[in-house]
Amino acid sequence: MDIHTEVTTRLLLLWVRTVRNVLGKEDAWTVRPERVRKKCYMKLKKVLALSTALAIVFSNSQVVSAQEMPDANESEYLEYHYQVNFDDLDVFIVNGATFDIASDDGRVMDAKTAEAVDALMLSLSECSEVEEGIVSMLNDNQQLAVVSFTEAPLLWEDDHYDRVKAADITEYYKDNDNNRSKKGEFTLFTAVFRSSELDSNGKHKYTTRTYGAWNKNSAVGGENYPDSGVDYVLQSAPSTWFRTQDDWMSANYDNTPYSGVSGDDFWSDSGSEDYIRYAIKDDPYEFAKARQNKNFMLTSTWLGNPSTSMRKIHSYYVHTWESLTISVSISINNKYEKSLTITPSMKEKQWQLYNDLDFDF
Repeated sequence: MDIHTEVTTRLLLLWVRTVRNVLGKEDAWTVRPERVRKKCYMKLKKVLALSTALAIVFSNSQVVSAQEMPDANESEYLEYHYQVNFDDLDVFIVNGATFDIASDDGRVMDAKTAEAVDALMLSLSECSEVEEGIVSMLNDNQQLAVVSFTEAPLLWEDDHYDRVKAADITEYYKDNDNNRSKKGEFTLFTAVFRSSELDSNGKHKYTTRTYGAWNKNSAVGGENYPDSGVDYVLQSAPSTWFRTQDDWMSANYDNTPYSGVSGDDFWSDSGSEDYIRYAIKDDPYEFAKARQNKNFMLTSTWLGNPSTSMRKIHSYYVHTWESLTISVSISINNKYEKSLTITPSMKEKQWQLYNDLDFDF
């Protein structure tokens, strides 16, 4: 079966399933056992990718909604962006370890929201530590306000994973042994939680978390690559928020010590009142053993007044495979939205991934 036939077939299967969901005849995400659900997620992910290839190859049209297609019209690299706002959604903790999402009025979600929720649950099924981090906040009586994430398909090149150019989407999704063995993916999540009560000054406490997760190890690393450089994680919040200076990072690796060591594997690196910046080793080689970063979590807390205005929060990740430095400049627009421009000391040997979200706080 050639790729065009396969794309068409799988897109039709996705369409059938979507129709069944809209008609209310299937509720796979809340009643199916976890193992079956994860298989459904994997199939959904492949269909979404193939349907994107179909849209670009057959119609050669511009990419549309950022929640439905890769952001190819905004970036030269292939990436997928989704956001789930929880104002009209209920979150249910399952067995204290996972969670499910449903409409708060019992009605079937609209197609766009359902697609974003399905994509989120798929990504969380592959990043259990991220889901555990969200559940821990929910168990601490924090309200989940919004989750956004950006997925970046990667391809192994020489000694590192590199971004995939949007123009190469058809070639990337060809299913052959050579492609399959080289493929990877990095996902950058941003989640915002808010306290259920106001403080004595009438402000909410907001906890912002930036999660990064590799679905494969980030690089060969180890003895042959002892100086591959550190990666950088940055986070900014609206200029009307007050940073409490209560920020911290955690990380998981595939070798002992499995939990990253603060000050050794990662550390606070510069930053300012306006943004948070950490450095992290993605492939440290110490004591004659290699360790690969699997995921990380950067947590910060802010104080802000309740408002009906939409504000943006930004997460940034810079991956390097050679030692370099970065400089950061800050801009604030007339909506009090703060954004960062990151300039590496060299254009090569690095790539950046950006994730933002907006919500009514």
